[in-house]
Amino acid sequence: MFVVAVAQLGQALAHDLSVSGLAKFTGLFIPVWYAWFHHTLYADRFDADNFAHRFLTFIQMLGVAGIAANVHGAFGETSQAFADSFVIVKLVMIVLYRRCYHIEVALPLARRLSSVFFVSGSLWLASLFVSTPGRFWLWALAVVFEFVVVFHRSTRMKYAVMPLTESHVVERFGLFTIIVLGESVAGIVSGLTEVQFQLETTAIGALGVMLVFGYWWIYFENLDGSALKGLGGWTPVFWLYVHLPLVMSLTVLGISIEHLVSEGSAHPEPSIIALTAGAFSVSLFAIGVTHVVVSVKKPETLNPQKSRWRISSAILVILIGLLIYSIEGTGLLLMALLSVVSFGQVLGELFVLNEESGHAEDQMQEL
Repeated sequence: MFVVAVAQLGQALAHDLSVSGLAKFTGLFIPVWYAWFHHTLYADRFDADNFAHRFLTFIQMLGVAGIAANVHGAFGETSQAFADSFVIVKLVMIVLYRRCYHIEVALPLARRLSSVFFVSGSLWLASLFVSTPGRFWLWALAVVFEFVVVFHRSTRMKYAVMPLTESHVVERFGLFTIIVLGESVAGIVSGLTEVQFQLETTAIGALGVMLVFGYWWIYFENLDGSALKGLGGWTPVFWLYVHLPLVMSLTVLGISIEHLVSEGSAHPEPSIIALTAGAFSVSLFAIGVTHVVVSVKKPETLNPQKSRWRISSAILVILIGLLIYSIEGTGLLLMALLSVVSFGQVLGELFVLNEESGHAEDQMQEL
């Protein structure tokens, strides 16, 4: 259901690709993703196969459905309904964590998070009685409050007492990512169906799918939960939270490629060039950060060169965007160059980085 809300956010951005539209998209995407984030971590630690848990999950999904249904007008006519939906989501999280009070080892964490959701939920509730734009400032305050408290060392130490199941969390984050990638491909296909057949348009669509495929390859080829060990430190925090810009940029990337497909042979607007290159660059940088934290935590599982490869490629993508803008290049040229970068990541995995990793493993075994 959270992915439905993300899809609706993507559609809203597709209808307003201005700076203002991107700012609204970002402002709404963060609380939606953060709600999914907290639900995911709770489910990993305290998931229970009983009626009460299923009923509360159902109520929470109703809240998320309300978020998805009202996200298009969240800064306008449906802002009250949007806030109402978040109040429901926060209320369910409070009840879920209070139900864990009987677990002695989980009590400090459950108390802290139920208090956090009580305060943030109260801010969302209070926003219903405040006119705009004050209502939106209260939303921002609620999100910032959650981030600050959860990032605080005392909260991270409480998280450390209740370690995550690495394989489960990695699977959940990977599932969210692959669904977002799938929506990107669906958007490209949808763009192709809405325009008359042209070779250049079809080529842009094919290159877009190729770009997404390359990203899918390098993400899942290196998906590793080693960084989640020791939740009191910073490496798990970076691994978890870097998925916010990762999935947000992938959503923007899918929308921008769909727009390039619809434009066909026309020269893309500077805003579309910036969105496409910027989103792809951020996504590469984010995956590079995941590589860094994994290689720091467990260097034998991931070649440190991979993080440098991703971050260098992120910089290259920005340069490509500037080049296309300066020479007034076509959308086809932009997608061709970005797809080369994406597929270059795959070739690097197959023929360069894995061989270096294997050589490093041989040296470790010799020692």
